[in-house]
Amino acid sequence: MLDLLRDDDPRWLSTNEFDDLLANIQALEALIWATTKSPILWKWVIIAAHTTLQSLAICKLTRTDGFGAKRDDIEKKVAAFYAAGKNTLHDNEEFLALSAKENMANFPSLMRRLGYDLPKPEDAHLENSDTNLALFFLHDFRSTYTHYPPVQLTLRASQVRAIVRIAVDVIDLEISKGDWRRFPLITVDEVAPLLDSIRRRFEQIDKG
Repeated sequence: MLDLLRDDDPRWLSTNEFDDLLANIQALEALIWATTKSPILWKWVIIAAHTTLQSLAICKLTRTDGFGAKRDDIEKKVAAFYAAGKNTLHDNEEFLALSAKENMANFPSLMRRLGYDLPKPEDAHLENSDTNLALFFLHDFRSTYTHYPPVQLTLRASQVRAIVRIAVDVIDLEISKGDWRRFPLITVDEVAPLLDSIRRRFEQIDKG
């Protein structure tokens, strides 16, 4: 490891939130096709779909001032900052102190800001929206997969596929809306072929 830290290779790995979003969609597309050979990879499809939606929300909600996708308590302080008539020029130190707080909102909060009212766990059985319920279970399954308990986990394949299909529809819709809070460094032309490929995989599954 110390040899790696002393590596004098001049090349660097550089990325940003929009590169990350595109990479997540690419990973989702690759994984969903890989399930033809290994069905257990649906676990990673769930994780990739969740990560894609989370990164998409951060890209869409973040404004040019860097806020919009951070934790609720931070966003309230920023709203109070602007409501008091303060600005980044004359109140720069206070603004920088707020900007230093990089805690992003969790998945349910981000989805709600995009307009998807995910139910609380105790209310999930009362939810009537297929989309809200699918996003709720996507987050729930992803949390289980990420923090895998030492027990056998059995999920109905059709349910997993339905959840991922709805997640892909949400990704497509949110990117197509074009209602970014700042200039997006990603285009529909980059994303559309990947989403089309994912849909072809679903069509293949439907045909059996």
